[in-house]
Amino acid sequence: MKVWRELAISIISFMQRSELLIIPSETLMLNLSEILLKHGDNISTFEELKATIVKEALETREMFFNMDIEPPVYDDRPTNWYDQLEMTFSSAR
Repeated sequence: MKVWRELAISIISFMQRSELLIIPSETLMLNLSEILLKHGDNISTFEELKATIVKEALETREMFFNMDIEPPVYDDRPTNWYDQLEMTFSSAR
């Protein structure tokens, strides 16, 4: 799934550079680092992180989710955290 997302981002970037698609790049991507900078002090569990991702996804209407950093090691963080965060974002949209 990560490969498809990267391909879509590459295509959109190309289309923007070619002026075939006029969407500011900053409106396409929700970054995990931005969520943690904005809400990190209020998140103490992995479940709270997932709830925050859903809230941000609904409010911002971003098309893609970029896990540009690894989330903190919460006590309840599963080993498959990447897949769970991806599914959380996808299900919110």
